[in-house]
Amino acid sequence: MAQEPPRAPSFGLPEETPHTLHGYRVVSRTAPVRISGSDEPIGHVIVQYARRTSDPEATVARVVGLRLKERGWAFVFFMATLNWVANIACLALAIMAVGSPVPWSGLILAWSVGVGAGSFGLTPGGVGVVEAALAAALVAAGVHAPEAVAAVLVYRLISFWLVDAVGWMLYVTTRKRGRPEPLASDSVDLSP
Repeated sequence: MAQEPPRAPSFGLPEETPHTLHGYRVVSRTAPVRISGSDEPIGHVIVQYARRTSDPEATVARVVGLRLKERGWAFVFFMATLNWVANIACLALAIMAVGSPVPWSGLILAWSVGVGAGSFGLTPGGVGVVEAALAAALVAAGVHAPEAVAAVLVYRLISFWLVDAVGWMLYVTTRKRGRPEPLASDSVDLSP
């Protein structure tokens, strides 16, 4: 008679439930939470939804197979640089808008501190973290504290909240219309 391997401690969590998702073994702890009108635990419902809506193997194959030519990399680098310059210009204009002189010598460093703080991912979109770090960096660069806070709020209103609102509006309108058919010019050769 074969012995069962020792079980990991549950730490008060429900028992482990094995699943298979596109050939990958997934072990999850399903909470005893049930969806209204269903006898299935919510963990099972989430796994079933993931099975219907995604194909990780195809996604990985598409990403791995994506190859850019030198011209494509140059375009990507140009657009990234343009994005950074536009963000820094937006910050400079926000500082001007609140009536403070722009600390040109510390502007890029202050912007970099804000971007770096946002990359920690402590809050969604860096909300609160980016504002605090950017305001502190602007004060260190020579902007008075009330003007720095106002400039940061104007900057984030434009560079984050406005962009976010436009993105959500586009998402909602495209969801209502359905998924558009891809154009022939949008196809990407994924062959190796």
